[in-house]
Amino acid sequence: MNAREQLLKRFMLEALRTLRLVRIFTDRDLSIRPAEGSMSTAELIEHIAASQNFTRGLFAEPTPTTELFRRPYDVSNAAIAAQVLAQSIQEVRKAIEQCPEEWLEQRIAPFGPDWELSRVELAHLMVDHEIHHRGQLYVYARIAGHEPPVLYAPVSEEVLEL
Repeated sequence: MNAREQLLKRFMLEALRTLRLVRIFTDRDLSIRPAEGSMSTAELIEHIAASQNFTRGLFAEPTPTTELFRRPYDVSNAAIAAQVLAQSIQEVRKAIEQCPEEWLEQRIAPFGPDWELSRVELAHLMVDHEIHHRGQLYVYARIAGHEPPVLYAPVSEEVLEL
């Protein structure tokens, strides 16, 4: 398996796990904010989608910048928030699949010179970032009274279509 295939497999697995979790939230749950200074559930879902937009940009933009995190997303209700995340996942997948081969190992520094990494390395970092925020969503789900899905249970692309 080459670097593109490894990244695509890892991204899809983790993104689908995140989407499976997001699908358990109701409209009422979107305003949960566990502590002062915390993001609400809706804000956290929007942040994950915006982070995925940055990941998309790593493979679709010649010179990706942190401006990619500023793309707004409609997370006004739970169904729309899940649809937004499903669409974002598809956009990242397409960008990774269609990225020019020579870009994959190209070193860039969108976070500044101390963070110069290859596009693939940055994408793996962004997957780790999503996993961190998914962990927060597990806490939010329990606060909302939901039993979250088993973290490492198998997940399929069917979750994109629900």
